[in-house]
Amino acid sequence: MKRIFIVLLAFLPFIASADIWTGTGFALNSGYVVTNHHVVDGANTLLVSMVRNDVRKSYVAEVVATDAINDVAVIKITDKNFKGFGAIPYRVRTSLAEVGEDCFVLGYPMVQHMGTEVKLTNGIVSSRSGYQGDKSTYQITAPIQHGNSGGPLFDAQGNVIGITSSGITEAQNVGYAIKTSFLRNLIESELSVNPMPSNNTIANLNLAGKVKILKNFVFIILASDEYSYEYTEGTATTSPRPSATKGTHNGHEWVDLGLSVKWATCNVGASTPEGYGNYYAWGETSPKSSYTSSNYTYSSNLTTLPLNRDAVAVNWGGSWRMPTKAEQDELREKCKWTWTGRGYTVTGPNGNSIFLPAAGYRSNSDLYYAGSNGCYWSSSLNTSSSDYAYGLSFGSDGVGWDYGDRFCGLSVRGVCP
Repeated sequence: MKRIFIVLLAFLPFIASADIWTGTGFALNSGYVVTNHHVVDGANTLLVSMVRNDVRKSYVAEVVATDAINDVAVIKITDKNFKGFGAIPYRVRTSLAEVGEDCFVLGYPMVQHMGTEVKLTNGIVSSRSGYQGDKSTYQITAPIQHGNSGGPLFDAQGNVIGITSSGITEAQNVGYAIKTSFLRNLIESELSVNPMPSNNTIANLNLAGKVKILKNFVFIILASDEYSYEYTEGTATTSPRPSATKGTHNGHEWVDLGLSVKWATCNVGASTPEGYGNYYAWGETSPKSSYTSSNYTYSSNLTTLPLNRDAVAVNWGGSWRMPTKAEQDELREKCKWTWTGRGYTVTGPNGNSIFLPAAGYRSNSDLYYAGSNGCYWSSSLNTSSSDYAYGLSFGSDGVGWDYGDRFCGLSVRGVCP
């Protein structure tokens, strides 16, 4: 029997370099861009390349949410030169498309050979399920090729109904697009904002009129495992990625300590490393004047904290979140801790440091042990007793972990990838 191969449609290589590959992406509000997980997987650098006033420009971006199982990713343009997309002319439709609906695809297939002008293909939705009955995808007849990965699938009115992802080598006009309901689920679970556009202003235009507008919101995604610093029409240049030890993410500073995650330099709510910042009950995302069991609002017994209940993720956004117990253990076990009389300087294996102030903790309306002890929540629940959650605990006599009543107000220090 002949074997059938399903192929993902990121284009590799690009510009004859195995270090650079391309896909397609499309705009959401506030600088967010949708593409496939397999487009950004393994990338150390991402550029979003778009046409503005007939000139192609590229902007640095970073991954802020990804779903490897359903092959969806959301990235955000962080380049200081980026001025915004303008009003997005389509909405993201999450209701199921019908078999037989007209559809069309915009994307950048095989840019090395086909160039960097956006390409249009059209067809119909031929099935509500994809390869081997996969319910997360549509099967479509609109032809898609390498480089189309992550591009938008539009319905006849110009609403986004899918994200093109893969095809079959042994079949003609068989492609697959991930349903936009999975994009919505990713955004709701991983982001603190909803950037999904909801206003369609092009529904009454003919196809050519729609494409003339839509092409400004569909982009080349240039991914590299190196540091890509230049991209012009058909040309990319790379150099080894610098070993950055400090930086900012979503407006908040991080330090690379040589561990599995980067650590924030300040507590949430503080403007300096020495500042105590805000105090949070576990699973609550706002500080309050009193912390008691009777005014505690989060009762779930999940073993780890969802992002919409994570004080770091909600307040700082992007990829920021509270550390797990394992990540706090790594900080405790692999770093050198030096007591300063008001907290600890924590020095990583690579020699970089952060400062954790002894901010104490809050119970009822009182602040206890400020200046002598520090208590920092992890995102991990105590599996032996769901009334408690794990946290990092320290004083002048040493550093360890502890578990405390979830209603108490503790400090929170964020991490990011």
